[in-house]
Amino acid sequence: MQCNITIRKKDKGYQCIVSYKSGNRWRQKSKQGFETQKAAKIHAQTIIDKLKKTITATDDSLRNITLIDFFNIYIRENKPRAFNTYRAYIRTFDIFKSIHNEKLANITPYQVKRILNDTTYATASKNLALGIIQRLFSYAVYQYKIIPINELKVIPRFKNNKPSKIKALSDIEIETFLNDVKHRNYKYYVIFSIAAYTGMRYGEIIGLTWDNVDLDSNTINVVQQFGAIDYNKYALKPLKSKNSYRQLPIPPVLTNILKEYKETCSNERLFNNRISSSWGASQIMKRFLPDNSIHDLRHTYATKLLSNGVDIKTVSALLGDSLPTVLKTYVHFSDDMRLKAADKVADIFG
Repeated sequence: MQCNITIRKKDKGYQCIVSYKSGNRWRQKSKQGFETQKAAKIHAQTIIDKLKKTITATDDSLRNITLIDFFNIYIRENKPRAFNTYRAYIRTFDIFKSIHNEKLANITPYQVKRILNDTTYATASKNLALGIIQRLFSYAVYQYKIIPINELKVIPRFKNNKPSKIKALSDIEIETFLNDVKHRNYKYYVIFSIAAYTGMRYGEIIGLTWDNVDLDSNTINVVQQFGAIDYNKYALKPLKSKNSYRQLPIPPVLTNILKEYKETCSNERLFNNRISSSWGASQIMKRFLPDNSIHDLRHTYATKLLSNGVDIKTVSALLGDSLPTVLKTYVHFSDDMRLKAADKVADIFG
């Protein structure tokens, strides 16, 4: 239900006014004489709760609205702040393309579940699509009252029974790969080196400016990323989360690489990439390592730290990920650490 609450001073007290849409018309209900604003707000909410039980729909024409048309209403009124999230919602909703023109009120849990079961999308994408359409139907129930209940709530989330396998590279593989790519594509040699020796995300790497790199103190300040801000528009923008802002140590091998590269680079940004997709970098990498992508360099960095005894909380901070995410992703390494701790406890206490 579409409604607005207004609280204002009236006479010697406060008045609450609830404006609401019934059919195609806006109407009002009000009451005055409240001693405090809080009391007026509470009564306004009581009015709204009563109205929800009596108003059947905001617009009768919406009773025949199609899934795609209502999705467009929903996404317009609940547009995600981040453009990448907005784009992901649009693309993911294409899973339901076969029922886009079905009436919203006629769509059943069986239809939705069958579509999700039949698709070849990854489990995470299926759950994203399921979450979107479930929220969409809840919006149709509570905000527009097009349907009486959200029947899609009964559909459970999909589970991935296949354990995710981390593709970490050996020291020899990293060294050989970097030496080979250096003579083929110097810029990407530097990009791959930063990924291997800092664990930074691709968007963070191509978002680096020389102001972020301190070759005297051997640190990189990760404070921005390069990514999409609209369709076919890319720019420097904030990082994905609060944890992503961090300062990273630069090992001597990377310091030397960056010093050499700086002599050839006259731009403020280290890399003049115009788009943020890592596809091109991964394709270059696959010429040398067919089964790997650039993201595996981040995994290699993390696993190397963990296997050399760096505690998982520090690894989490260096990666710019939350502790639960790192624990889940590198669970086998954290298990090894617990076993080593058990051995140490035995040695200490006998």
